[in-house]
Amino acid sequence: SSMTRLSDTSAAMVAFKLSALAAYFMTSRFVFSEVCRRYPEASRQDLIMWGTFAVHSVVFWGLNTLLNILNLTKWPRWLYDTKIQSDVETSLREHVTCAAVVLANQ
Repeated sequence: SSMTRLSDTSAAMVAFKLSALAAYFMTSRFVFSEVCRRYPEASRQDLIMWGTFAVHSVVFWGLNTLLNILNLTKWPRWLYDTKIQSDVETSLREHVTCAAVVLANQ
């Protein structure tokens, strides 16, 4: 019984260490050093500036595209039922115009 408990504990410890090792390889330090290694001609400052811009843009436009699609399709219904301004409807043209203005100001 105590031997089984010890082996379970050991297995849990190995799993934890493997997950910690996996987490280390996914940290920003590892990713940044890998990018620096692949693009040695680029300065670290340029990589930081353009990398930050790229990550911000992908997250911003990706999430807002998803939210706009949900708003235009009114799907799922339970999400649309909780809309604060339920009497306000926006058309596809208004969404495109808004996106163009945001893109121009970005």
